[in-house]
Amino acid sequence: MKKLSKKLLVLSLLLGFYQIHVAAATLEEQARTKISTLTSLTNTAKNQGIDVTKEEMTIHTAELFLDYAQWDENNVSTNTEQFAAHQTYKN
Repeated sequence: MKKLSKKLLVLSLLLGFYQIHVAAATLEEQARTKISTLTSLTNTAKNQGIDVTKEEMTIHTAELFLDYAQWDENNVSTNTEQFAAHQTYKN
């Protein structure tokens, strides 16, 4: 029964993560809202004694991705110069 409960909780976490819709929000805001929701659900599961290691890694990876995406947006010229320096990426 405990395995079934764990599977149902994980399934509800995943479904909840994908079903959140925030009207008129930027993609970053939507991502941060989903991360916040998953963090809250993960904390609830952890308090119930459920292993949430994979979910915590997912949250960490998503946060890192957002940080790198923001850096890329703020450093277009640096990225352009660095990619132009490599033969593989030249036009």
